[in-house]
Parts: sequence; structure tokens; C-alpha cells
Amino acid sequence: MSKKVCEAINEIDKLFNVEKDGNELFINYNETLDAYCPIDKNLEKNKCHSDYHIVSSAFIALLTLFNNLDNDDD
Repeated sequence: MSKKVCEAINEIDKLFNVEKDGNELFINYNETLDAYCPIDKNLEKNKCHSDYHIVSSAFIALLTLFNNLDNDDD
């Protein structure tokens, strides 16, 4: 695997974390991922409102990073 791909995965991993408290699971995330979430009508800006949105946004951000990588064999 390319070194740049590993670095991109690590960068996305830094944007959110999962915590478990008993039977509850919490996903905390960096608000930069909101850019890939739906527009909140009340706030009139993009906002993640569910775990699905957060994880989907992280995946889209990862794909965006992959798309911006040079195609070399580091």
C-alpha cells in the first residue's frame, strides 16, 4: 500500500473517535466533516446529525484525499 494512502487513512482517523459507555456508543467528530453532511434547514449550513452522516462524511473525505494523491508507488 502506498505510504500516502496510509497517511490519508491516518488523517481521517484523527477526525473522529468512538467511545463506549456501558451499552451506549458515542461518535465524536471534528466539525470539518460537516462539509460533507446535508444542509441543516435551521442553521442554513451543513451539519452531521447522525452516526450515519458522520461515518459517510469521513468516507467521502477519505475518497477526496485519495483523489488528490499522486499516482506513485511510494
